[in-house]
Amino acid sequence: MTSMTGGCLCGGVRYEVSGEPLFARFCCCRDCQRQSGSGHAAGWGFPATAFRLTSGEAKRYTKTGDSGNTITRCFCPDCGSTVFLLVSARPHLVS
Repeated sequence: MTSMTGGCLCGGVRYEVSGEPLFARFCCCRDCQRQSGSGHAAGWGFPATAFRLTSGEAKRYTKTGDSGNTITRCFCPDCGSTVFLLVSARPHLVS
């Protein structure tokens, strides 16, 4: 089993995830473009049970899409780095 750690730019919010990612994603929607400052946002999806914050607390911003689903972007309250996403249509995943 693989274990990875990561976090925000300033190190205030840190996480650990165990196991292999279920998928990789590149999203080109306008919100992901705005969040990343580029033409897309990239990420991996893991089971929510494999993910845990090890330090800090992420601030959350939730927006409802045209589909009616909500996406919650979780980011560092100090440096603003997006750390992970939660999608209402996939409550068993962290991306």
